[in-house]
Amino acid sequence: MEILVSIIIPVYNGEKFLKETIESCLNQTFVDKIEIIIIDDCSKDDSIQVIKELSSQYIRFVQNDINLGLMKTNNKAVEMARGKYLLFLGHDDILVPNHVEIMFNELNDNTAILHCNSNLINENNKIFGRGVNDIKQRYRNYFIKYYLSLGNVIHSTGALVSHKHLKLVNGWDETYKNYGEWLLWCKLMAVGEIKYTTSVRALYRKHATNITNTFTKPEVQRELHQYALLCKKEGIKNIHNALGRWLVNTINKYRENKVK
Repeated sequence: MEILVSIIIPVYNGEKFLKETIESCLNQTFVDKIEIIIIDDCSKDDSIQVIKELSSQYIRFVQNDINLGLMKTNNKAVEMARGKYLLFLGHDDILVPNHVEIMFNELNDNTAILHCNSNLINENNKIFGRGVNDIKQRYRNYFIKYYLSLGNVIHSTGALVSHKHLKLVNGWDETYKNYGEWLLWCKLMAVGEIKYTTSVRALYRKHATNITNTFTKPEVQRELHQYALLCKKEGIKNIHNALGRWLVNTINKYRENKVK
């Protein structure tokens, strides 16, 4: 069976919503071209039992011997993955049944990231909002190098990442244990195209145990500040490189026209 997309689900204490997340992957219209890699990072709840109860030919399950954190766990899954494209999914988020098929059909060989919008859902699966404004997000994506030098404007839920391009940037940066999306996007935009689609929306769950709820803690804020500086530095480097390439191309064209 040819695997086109590897859905990667890192799990840590995710038992409450994990069943729905996994079932949304198993119910994909594209399921015969999908593998689901689930890695448990030493959960202290019954996450492992939930995973085992949903055993399937499409699921590959691994347990970490020690708690590695999100970035190292993601990289471990990347090494296992056989798909041409990767979808990193939170253990509490949901994909609509045709999500992967729609996204895959909008890719090209130069696509490093294809990202989409999200509907926000609560603990009872009720939609109460949207992740971003589509018009604003299309505009941001047109000037993505600039906007990623300011902040993380890409929603990762439901995004497809090229396995080939991810290897080019040496995977997820493991400098910070549980933060890495923004930095990864900055590195990927230097080696491939970033595309945005409005054809489908993922379901991003907001609830009391989201990791973002810890961002107000002083020690976490200090770490996030250092992380943001690193990401902005990477983003600015991409802008400088792009301007440099534009300048060289402009000079070369001028010289060619002058010779003619």
